[in-house]
Amino acid sequence: EMTALENVALLADAVPFVEATQYDVYCWAKDSALNGLGLARPNYMTQDYVGTGVGDASSPSGGLTEYVWLLDSTPPSLHFVRAEAVRAEDTLQVTLQLNEPGTVWCQAAEPSTGAGTTYCREDQIQDSSSGSDCYWETFAKGSAAQGTVFRADVHEAFQDVDVEVNRIWQK
Repeated sequence: EMTALENVALLADAVPFVEATQYDVYCWAKDSALNGLGLARPNYMTQDYVGTGVGDASSPSGGLTEYVWLLDSTPPSLHFVRAEAVRAEDTLQVTLQLNEPGTVWCQAAEPSTGAGTTYCREDQIQDSSSGSDCYWETFAKGSAAQGTVFRADVHEAFQDVDVEVNRIWQK
């Protein structure tokens, strides 16, 4: 039984499954029948049987299970490439990669030592109260009304994407 891709040990030449992908699964079997002399005389499933859909699981008509989705149960890994000031130094450009397709959001925060109360400081960003001003997901995704939504869609794993941040999110 395979319950998660991260728990599967692959042989050196094996190709891993791809998360969030649909597969057709073909099952084939032979038995361990013996003839009257005790010699092996196994019975095999035919190719026609293997290529026929299972149908009713309690009385299968074949060995094919179509359209099995492999779930994506792991969060993406974020890889930092670089960050630099661009456009007359009023914009911070962060270059990132993900290990799988997804979306990245970036947001600027004041340092914990900052005295300001208008913006989230880095020590105020938390994950315990989703209704608070500095809840990490709300903070990271920004506000369309304030023009602080800084995101990039990642269509392919391990490809550089740039997110440009030019404002700080106000709580």
